[in-house]
This record gives sequence, structure tokens and C-alpha cells, in this order.
Amino acid sequence: MKRFVSILALGLALALPAAARELPQDMEVAYMKSAQYPNVELSSGGFSWVKLLTLGLADGSQTYTMAGSVVVRNQRNATVTRGKISMFHDVFVAFKRNNNNQIQEIWILNDTEVEKFREKAATQQTAPAAVVE
Repeated sequence: MKRFVSILALGLALALPAAARELPQDMEVAYMKSAQYPNVELSSGGFSWVKLLTLGLADGSQTYTMAGSVVVRNQRNATVTRGKISMFHDVFVAFKRNNNNQIQEIWILNDTEVEKFREKAATQQTAPAAVVE
């Protein structure tokens, strides 16, 4: 019985950080095509006429440099060392840049967070513009 309770407690401890994760509001969202410290390749992740017309040779992606003190968080909110970031590719991420335009923080998004950002983007596109008098 003690073993069952300890396994249950461990499972809850591992599940709670993922459920309680709160992303900072000032993050940008992109599709991370690849990452190999110190470079990360980001794109919009959606349909692109440029990509279609160039048969996939140009897709509008950009390569950014990660800061030496970059913080990477996976879908469960655990910190990932910058040497292990190459394990993550073809995923949506939220990121923050510093004053030197280097990536300071990367959060690998889970499916629920991706949907929240899509809904937020859709409401921002359909919201009427404010009238300034």
C-alpha cells in the first residue's frame, strides 16, 4: 500500500507543473524548425505562398542566435539544458528576445497552449480597430 501511495504522489508531482504552467504575456510565438545551440530556426509554421512558389526552397524562416544564458522549458515546464535543445524540432514555441535580438527564453508549447494562441490570434484579427478621435 505504501508503494502505491508513493507512486501516486510521484505521478501527481510530475503532472502538477504541466497543469499549473502560466506563460508570460510578452512572448512571441513561432514554429521552431530546428535548433542547434547557438542557432535556432523559426518560421510562421503556416501556409506560405513564398514556400509554394519556390517549391519549398524559401519559406520565410529566420535564424536567430540564442543568448548564452538562454532558458529552455519543455512542455512539462522542466528546464532543458541548451545542449539538449536539438531534441526539439518541428514544434511551436513561445520565445522572448533580449535587447541584442538574441533569444533569451524558449518555451516549448503543448497542444493546449498552441490552441489558446490560435484562438487569441483569431480574435485579434477579427476585433474591430479602435477609433481615435
